[in-house]
Amino acid sequence: GISTAKGIPHIAAQRGPYIYLQMRDYLQGKRPQSAMTGAVKFLSDDALVKVSAYYASMDPPRAAAAPAKAAAQRPDPVQAGRAAAGACAGCHGDAGVTETPGSPSLVGFDPKYFVAAMNAYKSGQRRNDVMKPLASGVSDADLNNLGLFYALQKPVRAATKSTGDAAAGKAAASGCSGCHGDKGVASDPAT
Repeated sequence: GISTAKGIPHIAAQRGPYIYLQMRDYLQGKRPQSAMTGAVKFLSDDALVKVSAYYASMDPPRAAAAPAKAAAQRPDPVQAGRAAAGACAGCHGDAGVTETPGSPSLVGFDPKYFVAAMNAYKSGQRRNDVMKPLASGVSDADLNNLGLFYALQKPVRAATKSTGDAAAGKAAASGCSGCHGDKGVASDPAT
């Protein structure tokens, strides 16, 4: 669940229902991405639930190191991200750890992945009736600040309960580790 490949997100400690919904969307062609579509096309619904439970049971990736201090005349991007995150807190939690079923935790995402995902919502490449209008109103600077803010928060496992059998999901998730890592934390910032 901790990815080592560029462009692949960490999925360790994400909420099981969120992982399940994303894999199902790949399976059904709602999120076109050939590598993921190919990776899940042979998994049954039961296997999707088990894989989701497996990754949800893992510890999250460690937080990224804090950047060097910005010049005095420029606003602090982390504080700007914290301010902008207030609009996201209702679904994704104050520090990016969600308690809302169906919403992913944002803590620990690499800023580049976060910005790319948000831009995909803006463009409609990732379809979500809630996220598209919200993402469309966020400036590029705020997206970068949000990504940095979430990346620097202390990673914790979401408190929401996951369904499925994590032990059974571990075996079914072996095909996911190439991109998302054995422990659900991608090493590639874009993943």
